[in-house]
Amino acid sequence: MAWIDAHVADNAVVATNRHCVDGPERPGCLSLAFWVSGLGGRRTVLESWGYTSEATTADSPTPFPERLAINDAPFIDPSAQSIDRLRQRYGATWLVADTSAGPVSSGLSRFAVPRFRSGKITVFQLR
Repeated sequence: MAWIDAHVADNAVVATNRHCVDGPERPGCLSLAFWVSGLGGRRTVLESWGYTSEATTADSPTPFPERLAINDAPFIDPSAQSIDRLRQRYGATWLVADTSAGPVSSGLSRFAVPRFRSGKITVFQLR
């Protein structure tokens, strides 16, 4: 996330598919991941919810199902509509895709430019 901190505008909003500490988002996962916002220093559409007052426990399902669906759609099934919804609703202009957090569609590159890669992480800038 040092790359984000050095190359992305301070007021940028980032979407990520990393919501859980380990592995993909699933029932019972610990939704306490905060490294995109914490280390990257940028606002996120939805990173984790275990720290929010709306969550009953750190491993409870998201109390923000609509936001999660809008956030994750470009990673799973990117389309002009899903990208526009993410951008218009939440102001996102960057994506942090983590293949260890779940599948990332190869079609994402039609709507976003890969700007940085390291291991399982790719940082995309929306077109």
